[in-house]
Amino acid sequence: MTAPVASLDIFDTVLTRRVGAPAAVFYFVGRTARARGLTALAPEAFASERYAAQKAARLRVTSREVSLELIHRELAERLSLPPDKGAALHALELAAEAEFICAVPGVHAWLATVRARSPRVIFTSDMYLPSDFLRARLIEHGCWQEGDGLYVSGEHGGSKRSGALFHTILAKEKLAPAHLHHIGNHAESDFAVPQRLGLTATHRADANPNRYEEDLETFSAATSGLASLHAGASRLARLATAASTAHAESIREVAAGVAGPVLSSYVRWLLTAARRRGIVRLYFVSRDGHLLLQLARQFAPQLHPDVELRYLHGSRRAWHLPAITSLDTAELAGVFDGADFLSVTSLGERVGLSADEIPNSLAPTTIPSADWDLNLSARDRIQLRAALQNPSVKTAVEQRAAAAREVLLAYLQQEKLLSPDRCALVDVGWHGRAQDSLARVIRSAGFPAPEGFYFGLNSSSGVPDLGERHAWFFDRRSELRPANAFPGIEPLIETFCTADHGLTIGYARTATGVRAVLDSPPTELIPWGWSTLSAAITAYGQALAVAPAVEADGDAVRAMCLSALKLFWQTPTLAEAAAWGAFPYEDAQTGATPQPLASALRWSQSAKILLHGRTGPHRAAWWHGSLQLTPPLRRSALAIAHSVRRAAKSFKQ
Repeated sequence: MTAPVASLDIFDTVLTRRVGAPAAVFYFVGRTARARGLTALAPEAFASERYAAQKAARLRVTSREVSLELIHRELAERLSLPPDKGAALHALELAAEAEFICAVPGVHAWLATVRARSPRVIFTSDMYLPSDFLRARLIEHGCWQEGDGLYVSGEHGGSKRSGALFHTILAKEKLAPAHLHHIGNHAESDFAVPQRLGLTATHRADANPNRYEEDLETFSAATSGLASLHAGASRLARLATAASTAHAESIREVAAGVAGPVLSSYVRWLLTAARRRGIVRLYFVSRDGHLLLQLARQFAPQLHPDVELRYLHGSRRAWHLPAITSLDTAELAGVFDGADFLSVTSLGERVGLSADEIPNSLAPTTIPSADWDLNLSARDRIQLRAALQNPSVKTAVEQRAAAAREVLLAYLQQEKLLSPDRCALVDVGWHGRAQDSLARVIRSAGFPAPEGFYFGLNSSSGVPDLGERHAWFFDRRSELRPANAFPGIEPLIETFCTADHGLTIGYARTATGVRAVLDSPPTELIPWGWSTLSAAITAYGQALAVAPAVEADGDAVRAMCLSALKLFWQTPTLAEAAAWGAFPYEDAQTGATPQPLASALRWSQSAKILLHGRTGPHRAAWWHGSLQLTPPLRRSALAIAHSVRRAAKSFKQ
């Protein structure tokens, strides 16, 4: 709509803060105040006193609109501060606000369209901050032009919410109500109230916190304000990430509101732990390490500036064969154990046998070639284990393992992993088998095995010589934080930590060194929306990297992350279930081709749910997403069947 004058709300319309809630700024004022000896209060206690002072100051004025000066006068009285310290606190808050205030992403292009429609622009705010301070911020962030106006409730004695500030604007600007178009983020103050007064109004709510940002904010006190920085980074990331469809919007919302805080918290923990342990190089293992590395590059200058960050192409498939030195019982256990899915073809790949060699090498076998890509039965596995112990087969496998090991060692030498330096691998989890294999190769060359940092661990070899392992979110080896390992956590984190390149299947020498040989890239990932996921997580890291470093209780940070993960995974919206349910999940444990995480459930699945507890076509199937996509009547019936199955299982235990 057009009008001669456009009135623009300032906060969360034109400018915003790098925290989720405005009051979170008080934590950081309190932290600085204590560091400078102005108060002895902890940041949380100071924030509480500052908020109480604001409420008390409002009760002292009939207009219920107060200035920052009045608030700090009240605060100084509450804290029994001398005038100089009270003035210093006042200045500290203004400095903190200046540090945290930033432009809403995309606002400059939007402002240009507003100015094209309305010859004059005025900025308005229900705010205690002084107008000269707000004008300076608008200028600083490129939003102010010569001739613009500014009206602040704390200086005019009336608010937008009461309507008094709009009356003041109309009188001073000599405008009829129909000639003023107000735009803002608050449904009441910026939309309903001006409409009742006869103004035209537009509700612009993009910068309002979404459900994930509101949830993050609830952990602000427990984390000394850190959770609010995460909420602010989420808002900035989603506003900065383009999304032209509802599908892309759902990817962006979850990437910024869930994946961003969770993965960033993990990366910040591992960087801090690596610094304390004297790690000089961190190797982010493909493919799960791809986005984690992008985040680490953003946070390392602040948390571990001396560390070298590298991307290491590798996988269990690429590292297991080179780790075989003698195909004895222990090595065979490594080939067969821990493989939920194992086919004739994948077994051949594990031991370096091509498809042409399988018939002779793995004879005698009764498995027809048409079934070579199907999961082996327990009986078939016993038969093939015996076939691999044939002396000629054993020798062939060991020779190929030695050749593969030689090329892998050259790659590791090239990547500086064959070194006495203290190094560590970074991965998501879940058993550390890839680290076991790589460590055996590195130790065969006489070098110490690297350590390993993991999002979570379910188990590990427990062999000290294969490198220490450190888990952040949960560690079932020692029953550390078992509640964090809720059903679905592994596929959920793997979904967030995806990459757009193929699996590493081996290595090859070139004229200039050694390169990783990659499988075909996941063709379904790009049309699904991987670029939106990647862009949102990268934008999240950029937003959080410029925020102050905050030391917070680790368990409180993990609780914040657990809440965000469960909010999405267990209570998705219909749009989220549709978008993320379509994610092409590659289930390495079952050998399946990429399958959707979730799809509408069928009546025929009720028997499988009751008898076997199976909630989808593959082990990583997203139950809550599938329920959301299922018609209501069927959804209720199948949910009851699932509850009955769980109750029966619990009773048996």
